[in-house]
Amino acid sequence: MNELGARIRSFREQAGLSKAALARRVGVSDVTISYWENGIIRRIGHSRLQPLARALGCNITQLLGQQEYRVEDTRMGTDYQSLPMFVFDHSPDSLRADKPPISQLARSFLPEALRKLGDHLLIPDPDSHFPFCGPGNFMLAESCTGFQDEGLYLLEQRRLLTIRHVESPDPHEMILQDEQRQKLTQSAAEIRFYARLRAIWHFESLPA
Repeated sequence: MNELGARIRSFREQAGLSKAALARRVGVSDVTISYWENGIIRRIGHSRLQPLARALGCNITQLLGQQEYRVEDTRMGTDYQSLPMFVFDHSPDSLRADKPPISQLARSFLPEALRKLGDHLLIPDPDSHFPFCGPGNFMLAESCTGFQDEGLYLLEQRRLLTIRHVESPDPHEMILQDEQRQKLTQSAAEIRFYARLRAIWHFESLPA
């Protein structure tokens, strides 16, 4: 049994759930639960990891064995060792400023070159489709209120959140490009920027 499997079993037993009951809540077979607990399946995709943590009554950080760091940088007024994780859908309300993160991961899991104070992780809701970021992906994001340089951005367009590749040869116009490389020129005043996406990964599992 690996450490992740041991934690799944421990949380399941603490919750008083049988393998079959947990399987029903997560939407998998009880055989899959056994494989997870025994370490036969060592990696669990995000589309399963989130409902698994919810069914077990814990958060993803606890399930993965990550320590939650709450060290305050008094000059910046923010955690500099923790990396908050947010789930969002197409509604701008899903990224309200007062919405708490679903979890905190240790920033140390990022490669040194990608660590930057103030960044956060964004995970699309499993029922929402976003270009450039399929199911099970997660993104390292830097909050922004306007165009910075050419790249991928999470932005609001026609009152819906979407992801577009953006370039701006003119301060008042933006060239938006989708996955099919179709381009649309739009006024900067019609776009609201939420985050610049610095990296995208397929989320499977993090080492304990």
